Amino acid sequence: MSYPRSGHHALMGFLKRVTDLHSEYCEFYNCQTHDGKAIECPKKLLNWRLKGHRCGAGRRITKTHDFDLALPIKCEWRYIVQYRHPIPAIQSWYELESRKTNLNARKFALESLAFWKRFVNKWVLSENQHGNLLRLNYDCLADRDSLKAVAEFCQGDLSMPEGFRPNFSPRRNLEEIPGFLRDFEPELLPWLERAEIQPLPV
Repeated sequence: MSYPRSGHHALMGFLKRVTDLHSEYCEFYNCQTHDGKAIECPKKLLNWRLKGHRCGAGRRITKTHDFDLALPIKCEWRYIVQYRHPIPAIQSWYELESRKTNLNARKFALESLAFWKRFVNKWVLSENQHGNLLRLNYDCLADRDSLKAVAEFCQGDLSMPEGFRPNFSPRRNLEEIPGFLRDFEPELLPWLERAEIQPLPV
């Protein structure tokens, strides 16, 4: 469960190096593994919602952004929730999407920020009633212990060399972030505090 551009592929890359979890992983909306290998899926022509939020090929770990916020939180499922400060996430998301189509940056930012608030409210700030949500802040991806926690949570075999450290820098070049995006931060401060996200450095 990932807000877009919150480090999901970085996490999967690290896990592939130290666990066997990649063999059980499916990006079920395009029937591929993280490294682009096709998965023979009997439901591959279906919209991901019609797959019932499950990989048709039976992989037990799937990825979604829950764009319509309709994914049920079931006590028998486990959820890794990846999230990030919305401003660099939205900037990165805009850069990705604007390669495909012409977008109005301000309109995209407003819509994405509204989605971020709803996403965080559902997945980060809600009570972990069944103890089946593992929340993973983007800034923790460089932390070796975070990988251990994910592997344990997913019940995967962990083989991490003593000297292994995730090669990850959580802070992008802040000069790339336009001023109008930074203008949103004052209204975000209560959200950031509740979600335990550090504000952007001045």
